[in-house]
Amino acid sequence: MCRPFITSLEKNRAIQEFADNLSTLCRAVIPCLAKALLLVFAALGPLHAEDPPRTMSASPPAINSAPPRSITPAIDPNIKTIQSRYTTITYSDVKALRKFNNKLYMGNLKYLLKGKKSDTIEDEVKNKIDLIVEKVETVLDMYPATLRFNIVIHGSTRGVQAAYQRIYHRKVNYIAFFSPGEKTVFYSANNAKLRVVTHEIGHVVAENYFAISPPPKIHEVLAQYAEMHIND
Repeated sequence: MCRPFITSLEKNRAIQEFADNLSTLCRAVIPCLAKALLLVFAALGPLHAEDPPRTMSASPPAINSAPPRSITPAIDPNIKTIQSRYTTITYSDVKALRKFNNKLYMGNLKYLLKGKKSDTIEDEVKNKIDLIVEKVETVLDMYPATLRFNIVIHGSTRGVQAAYQRIYHRKVNYIAFFSPGEKTVFYSANNAKLRVVTHEIGHVVAENYFAISPPPKIHEVLAQYAEMHIND
């Protein structure tokens, strides 16, 4: 009996089909698995009493044991805000806002911004952030009943790291982080890549979706998943 001949093209198509099917399976399974695990954790009760930050770091994040404190700044006439559908974006340096906007290249999501009013940099930034929030909700299949949070844009990572130290009393090398207690994401303008911005918003969506805050490792899985699939 002759063995059927398989061409390289057919083999490549089979491999691609398998990869596509695997990707589709992962997209369906990972959020569902995370939700199932969280139901178990919810039944067991809260596993941590503290409020650990959710981070994007240059090294693996460490869970902080110190409780957060308010970082409400003194009134500063230089501080400006942008109101979007989901966020209040705070910045004090127009150059930093412009850099943040330029770094935040939207990739495959860019076409979804067409038709939105973008007369100013402020318009562009808030439209991008709102679009990322909605895409993260879709990717994770998590739609919080109410979602409102803050974003602080610093000119450099030094500002982000200083904010972290003020809240958690520790020195770190993070380029961005989300503080659940403050309901605030801190970004550095020079690291405002789509995946970095998406990662922290993934933490925000997960934190606001569940009645009980997910354990840090589950939080990180969901944020990484959102980051990986933001351009799908």
